[in-house]
Amino acid sequence: MSTGDLPDLDSTIGVELIGFGISLALYGITTGQAVIYFRRYGKPPVPPCIYLVSALWIVDTLHVSLMTHTIATYLVIQRGDVTMLSKPPWTLGAIVIISEINGLGYAYRIWRLSGKRWLVPSIIAILSVLVSGLALAFAGQEVRLKLWAQAGDLQWLLYSGFPCQIVADSLIAAAMFVVLRRFRTGLQRLDLVIRTITMYVVNTGILTIIGSALCIIFFITRRTSFIYTGVYFILSKRESLPSL
Repeated sequence: MSTGDLPDLDSTIGVELIGFGISLALYGITTGQAVIYFRRYGKPPVPPCIYLVSALWIVDTLHVSLMTHTIATYLVIQRGDVTMLSKPPWTLGAIVIISEINGLGYAYRIWRLSGKRWLVPSIIAILSVLVSGLALAFAGQEVRLKLWAQAGDLQWLLYSGFPCQIVADSLIAAAMFVVLRRFRTGLQRLDLVIRTITMYVVNTGILTIIGSALCIIFFITRRTSFIYTGVYFILSKRESLPSL
């Protein structure tokens, strides 16, 4: 490989490292939240929610482990071989699957909080299942890729998955805003808590929508770089951080 053919390290492994570093910071926050929850509610009788928190933290830990393996493949296992940047690691497909398996969580919460009204939660659940199926299809094809140059065969999955994700996240943000506003009581301190939770959920949804849009934009305009994967590393924390 000639010098002119060498990958640009700044726009490949460089941006992945940035995304990985931010994801690690967010993982530290979720771990801290889990530890606080375990200390507060871990004594008998143990509430059922502690099992959900444990499962979410385990999934989040597995997700970070796969990202660590991806970075280690480029920087440690295949160190010095810049040609490896043109070959996708198998862990990326696994990261995509794990990032999408929690998509039904918000549909269930909205269903419970809205008095078990089914229309909007059903739409969100259908979109979440569709995105999960597309993620599974992406992972199945990605592990068979020999070179990133062949990723054009996967573009229809990305062009379908990210718009569905954007629509689902928009519905989640709007539904949570409407549902949480119903819990206002007129008591200043309680309403302040509800307002804070509402703003947190809505802002998280907006950031997720922006992140999904950036992923698809960078995939279209900078396909030879890893900018879209670096953004996705951060975007994939959209479920575990609000949940914990």
